[in-house]
Amino acid sequence: MGAPNLVRGGSLWDNLGARDAIDDGLVDVLCADYHPPSLLAAPFVDTGEPLSTRVNRVTRNPAEAAGLDDRGRIEPGARADLIVVDPNGTPTVDRAFVAGTEAIRTDRTATAERRTPPAGS
Repeated sequence: MGAPNLVRGGSLWDNLGARDAIDDGLVDVLCADYHPPSLLAAPFVDTGEPLSTRVNRVTRNPAEAAGLDDRGRIEPGARADLIVVDPNGTPTVDRAFVAGTEAIRTDRTATAERRTPPAGS
């Protein structure tokens, strides 16, 4: 089902709402059918489920559906493609790791770390 449908609170065309389908146990995967940033926001829409279930809809479950068995999960043998997301306001990526190696660090993340005093100081 489309992540934008969930994030905006309903179908753009007044079709089945993602939230209703989730409540009925019908949604395993969310996709970005016309608004890719909604995939980042979708896990932070409170559906009453654990965060891990909501995250799996945009990570583990799509990877499994596509046959990408080394992605979408954090465990030994997986690629370790990870993102650190700031969920405040509009969710944004602060850091990204590809195959376990940091690939992106936003200026905002680096600036916040510089402002944080070391432990014990």
